Amino acid sequence: MAKGDGDKKKTAKGSKKLVKAASPAKNMGRRDLSLAVMNSVPWLYFRLQAQSQNLGTENAQRGGAWGILNSVITQGPQTVPQLARARPVSRQHIQKLANEMAADGLIQFVANPAHRRSQLIEATPKGLDAYARMNASLGELADALGKDFSKEELFVAASVIERMRAKLADTQGGGGAPGALPLPLAAE
Repeated sequence: MAKGDGDKKKTAKGSKKLVKAASPAKNMGRRDLSLAVMNSVPWLYFRLQAQSQNLGTENAQRGGAWGILNSVITQGPQTVPQLARARPVSRQHIQKLANEMAADGLIQFVANPAHRRSQLIEATPKGLDAYARMNASLGELADALGKDFSKEELFVAASVIERMRAKLADTQGGGGAPGALPLPLAAE
């Protein structure tokens, strides 16, 4: 947000309200609060993964089709090793998932001008359509989960998790996938 922007005061006031609302945190140390965030993330992830199976964005056999499509659609074509490093999971896991998605017509392998043997993965028209349907379902879930939180609370939560992710990725030397905050908020 640029300096002098009229919304800056609104954000600051919203943040102060959030701090007041979270006053029990004053009795906890930074380490305990960091651990609380770190412990909440995997539990939220696994609950979302189970819900995603109901929405069709994941299935028990294949796993994260949405994640692969999201990566190659939002960040451009990538190789299997690039996708694996960003997660981080094994290259073999991503290769198996990519082969299954290619067989389903969701992605295709294309020549990589930077490397003869490591092809790029890109979404097909069928993959783009499936991704749009998945995003619509995930958007409905986001609306339902976020309805009891202010925009400021959601922004602070996303900011903290993104900064922790980026810091951890930097210490691991991988960088990983970019966070979600640079994109405009979809629910506005």
